[in-house]
Amino acid sequence: MFRQRMLEGTRLRLIVRIEASRNSRVVLLVHRQESLSLPCFSVVRFIGINDSKEVIRAIHLTDPNVPLDIVLHTPGGLVLASL
Repeated sequence: MFRQRMLEGTRLRLIVRIEASRNSRVVLLVHRQESLSLPCFSVVRFIGINDSKEVIRAIHLTDPNVPLDIVLHTPGGLVLASL
């Protein structure tokens, strides 16, 4: 958990630097393929509709006069979500 918080803090500092240098808003989606093994079955997560809804929400909350830098780092997922 500590490592995850350090990573998030580093990521946030880099986003702030990019936004300041480019006078833009950074919308970032970092999504790793995660697998969770439960006793009865395996669950695999990938980019889905909820992820795309969050990106669209961030875009709509941005002032129309502010340029956007959209960064997607994902192993893939649903084609509909990426559209």
